[in-house]
Amino acid sequence: MTFDLQLAPRDGAVVATLVGELDLAAAESTFDAIDLAAREAGGLLLDLSGLTFIDSSGLRLVVRLDVAAREGAFELSIVPGPHNVQRVFEIVGLADALPFLSD
Repeated sequence: MTFDLQLAPRDGAVVATLVGELDLAAAESTFDAIDLAAREAGGLLLDLSGLTFIDSSGLRLVVRLDVAAREGAFELSIVPGPHNVQRVFEIVGLADALPFLSD
């Protein structure tokens, strides 16, 4: 499966919906696009619910966005991914450290 990024404005923020496999091939250009849109909007809702796979490059993308948000660039909220994606965040100890929305 391939990867797709969808950006849409919503209530003073941007919604970044990630679909498919977030791996090394997609991560760097994806970060740049999301970071720019989030800084312009002042807020970011990162939606991981459409992902089927995430590797360490994808984790790094999410952590870099979190660092930018903590530095005051924008507000960040994250919609959790499906179980296999969230499990990766749990394994590396990031599930409780990142601003995931609860059900």
